[in-house]
Amino acid sequence: GAMPGLYKIAQVQINLETAFRLLLQLGATKDRQEAARLETEVQNIRTTNNNLLAEYEKTIVTQKGRELFSAFQAARTTYLTPLEEVLRLARESKSQEALDVLEKRLKPEHIGYQAAGRQLMEFRKSYADEKGQAIEDAVGATKTGIVLGLLLALAAAVVITVMVVKSITRPLAAAVRLIHTVSEG
Repeated sequence: GAMPGLYKIAQVQINLETAFRLLLQLGATKDRQEAARLETEVQNIRTTNNNLLAEYEKTIVTQKGRELFSAFQAARTTYLTPLEEVLRLARESKSQEALDVLEKRLKPEHIGYQAAGRQLMEFRKSYADEKGQAIEDAVGATKTGIVLGLLLALAAAVVITVMVVKSITRPLAAAVRLIHTVSEG
């Protein structure tokens, strides 16, 4: 539902920021081992995000949710093209060129990808809030139904008690009158 989907998109957003930070480090490093480690981390984050997004897609239940997810995926696709170029340039030890692509092409796409993610998160949060309110309303109606049911059961118990008591006391009263009449002779 709504909360797991919100959690998954939040994780993707956190991973996006982590990957961007790693890319900045990658563009600045001259150490090939460090560059390989950073690229591996970025690739691992991409794999994690691919899995999260596949799981997220299964939670979409509204048309608007599908539209926002499509916009998010489109922003992601345009983000991945310069990201791949930054990784390629870093592998080729072209740090300055990698930083230039990062600053001029990747950063603007990163901002668009972030914005699409925020829109998706805001939608999921409002959807979760709506569903939570619907649950609260249903619980309130159920409580009201239970209270009314208990009141009706109590009223029925009182009526039945009065009828049982009358059915016992009337014959006893008649028997007492009869005994009284007999005793008087």
